[in-house]
Amino acid sequence: MNALIRKSASTILWNRELRNILMLQRGPTAKFMPNTFVFPGGVVEKTSDTNFPVDITNYGSVSGTKIIPKGDDSDFPLRICSLRELFEETGLLFVADKANSKKEVLSTLTDSGLSKMRNKVREKPSLFKDLFKDFIADVECLIPWSTWLTPATYPMRFNVVFYAINVDQNYDIDLCDKEMFSCFWEKPSHIFAKSKENVILPPPQYYELMRIRLAGDTDLSEMTDSNLICPQIYKTIDEPIKIVNILPGDNLFIDNFEDSEKLKVREISWKDLNMNDPKKI
Repeated sequence: MNALIRKSASTILWNRELRNILMLQRGPTAKFMPNTFVFPGGVVEKTSDTNFPVDITNYGSVSGTKIIPKGDDSDFPLRICSLRELFEETGLLFVADKANSKKEVLSTLTDSGLSKMRNKVREKPSLFKDLFKDFIADVECLIPWSTWLTPATYPMRFNVVFYAINVDQNYDIDLCDKEMFSCFWEKPSHIFAKSKENVILPPPQYYELMRIRLAGDTDLSEMTDSNLICPQIYKTIDEPIKIVNILPGDNLFIDNFEDSEKLKVREISWKDLNMNDPKKI
């Protein structure tokens, strides 16, 4: 994969009982995708996430399908990145007891020492491992969900692996205000409604929220999709001008394109899009 494409991890916190998902809102000054609703997440730190000690995790208990990006040997660095970014952005730390494997969620809102460490981890990610002296990192709780690649039309590109975690409550969030503007727990349908105002819901978030909304009572661990999704971009040539993301399964999606990672924007008319109402886009 192109060296300019940065690997990252993102985490969907899913309260199945209330059917709520945690969403964060990027502020207007965010470097990437400002004014958008996103899941917690960020870029893999090659040195610290890759070299994180396996023996202070429960990675050995991880089973089932794994999503491993092309060129990688393991999903371990992505899982560490997922937990670390979740901790940095929300103040939540998912851990397990060393002796009996009992799982627990710690919070910077109730632990001043943990809060101080979060500030240090933000500045130096390699310090994340120092948190795990009395417990281990619960990488087992992460359910591999899907993987996306930013289209070549964007100046910043990411190969992101999404993970899901089943939670039993809407945890209070200690939001990192350096990048994020606000946060909330809400049902997918309500998140869609919120995004019609002044905040954008990017295609991956929209698509994955829809998958969860339609999942019903299906266990999320049964819905892992390891196929890389890279949207193909069209721009309408007539009014109203819109940018349209075409996904696998659509008749306009080019399945046999030699290298979809490099596919640029194509132009199309509303008629060829076969959309009677432009407002649907």
